[in-house]
Amino acid sequence: MPRKWSDSHGNGASPPAERPVFAAVEDPEAAWAALLQEKHMGSTSDKVSGLANQAAGKVKEGVGKATGDAKLQAEGAAQDAKGKVQKGIGDAKGAIKEAVNKNL
Repeated sequence: MPRKWSDSHGNGASPPAERPVFAAVEDPEAAWAALLQEKHMGSTSDKVSGLANQAAGKVKEGVGKATGDAKLQAEGAAQDAKGKVQKGIGDAKGAIKEAVNKNL
């Protein structure tokens, strides 16, 4: 007897999608490079977002210091740190991309 699929409430539901079948790839490095470019935010986008967050964080932190608003100052410091991490991720992605392209 075939299995009847249902959600957690006992309602009828579609069976889970079948797993995709992957064909053999002649050039795995090229396939990997293409996947990185298609599926993930690019290194430039990460760098720009990171720099924007750093700038906004520094402004908030400065305004917080000037007005004596410790909460705003802390938010600014946190946003600046977030921006540094984002930029670091962008730099790392860029380095990986260059290494992959160099070896192709």
